[in-house]
Amino acid sequence: MQISSRNLLSAISVVGGLLGGSVHAGPLPDVVSTGNLWTITFYNDSSPIHQQGGVQQLCFFTTGTVGTQLAGVWYSPTFFDWNGNWRQEGDQVFMTGDYAGDFAGNAVGHDGMQWELVTMEKKSEGYGHWHEWRENKLFGKVIGFGNAKFARIGQCPFVPPGHFVATDIESAVLQESLKAPRRVKADGTEAAGPGDIDIVPLPK
Repeated sequence: MQISSRNLLSAISVVGGLLGGSVHAGPLPDVVSTGNLWTITFYNDSSPIHQQGGVQQLCFFTTGTVGTQLAGVWYSPTFFDWNGNWRQEGDQVFMTGDYAGDFAGNAVGHDGMQWELVTMEKKSEGYGHWHEWRENKLFGKVIGFGNAKFARIGQCPFVPPGHFVATDIESAVLQESLKAPRRVKADGTEAAGPGDIDIVPLPK
């Protein structure tokens, strides 16, 4: 049986949507093609034993390419209103993120991650750095500078609608991030951020 070029392109498009975003031709591994759901674990650089902090999940989606970089957006299904942008060039991944919106809708908590993919399997891992801070009237309140471990664990349960454009997926991802749970510390107060050393783990 022959497959027309139109049908082949449609099939590729469907597969690309299931893998977390638009189809792209680029170096592998990447953060979406063999599973777009990851964990990120914080290890506190200020601790002599690099004490482990928060463990969160991240969902990655592609929105296209920017120059030589694969680009996209991400959100966390395990930390309320935590989302941002990512770029990948080769095995290097660069991320920014926001959380803790105020009453005017402005995020006052921020994250930056820079890490490297080190394995190519479906259960890929990556390692790098994660820094987190909240805005104040001075230089910002540092939540933590830490090492970070990333581990691919499968497919994100959220699949964006097909044939989307970048602005559509950004809106959809933002709405999904608002469904994530609000997190607290052991004393019942709000967690300072996703990597908070004292954050109460989610039940398994």
